[in-house]
Order: sequence, then structure tokens, then C-alpha cells
Amino acid sequence: MERANQAPDAGANAIEAPFIIKEGKYYYLFVSWDYCCKGANSNYKTVVGRSKKVSGPYLDKNGKDMAAGGGEILAQRDEDYYGIGHTSAYQFDNQWYFMAHGYARANNGASKLVIKKMHFDQEGWPVLDELVTGEKRMSD
Repeated sequence: MERANQAPDAGANAIEAPFIIKEGKYYYLFVSWDYCCKGANSNYKTVVGRSKKVSGPYLDKNGKDMAAGGGEILAQRDEDYYGIGHTSAYQFDNQWYFMAHGYARANNGASKLVIKKMHFDQEGWPVLDELVTGEKRMSD
């Protein structure tokens, strides 16, 4: 995927880990922006766009193409993690799950599995719910 103003060394445009699902009439493309693998210095985040065609273009809520820097932030630095990325999403028994790795604050930025329930809002955008039971304990 090409990004607008792509730096030759990725720079602020680091992008990886594409993952596509289909829900209803849309395909959803999840990607990771920025940097992983730096523990407490990670600024990894997960963004998403959607399209009615698997080949795209994948657009954010404002209609901006992800290939030109668009994308809705779904997960990012928070009180528990320095960064969250390299996402996948699966549906089991009619429940969607978001899975990724995050750099846990409680463990000095160690990489930990993050599993959250996910649903789609009234406009058809993915929304993350609570951590799956026991997941927070995995970071202790």
C-alpha cells in the first residue's frame, strides 16, 4: 500500500500487518501504523478503513483513502499499553474479537497478547469493547 509523502526509510509512515475481514456489505482493512518492537518507546496503533470491494479503495469515516493517509484509529497508546498493533479479527459464535499485541506498561513495555470483544456501531464501524476475561491478568 502506498502512502502519501512516503519517506524512503518509512519514517513517520511506518505501516504493516494488513488484515481484512468482511462484515455485512463491507470489507474492513486493519493495518498497524508507526513503530512496534520498541517496548516503552513503541507508538504502534491500529487503524481501519472499509470498502464494498475487497480490492478497495479503503476509506475512513471522512472518505479519505487509506492509501493517501486516511484511516480511523481503533487502538492506540492508553493507560495499559504503550502501543497496540499487528491486529487480527475473528468471529466466534456471532461475537467478533480483536486480537493484537500490545506493549504493556505494567511490564516495562513487554509484548503481551491483547484480546478484546468488538462490535460494529450503527454506521457499520468497528468498536472495541472490554478486555476478554483474564486478559489483563496476562500482563501481570
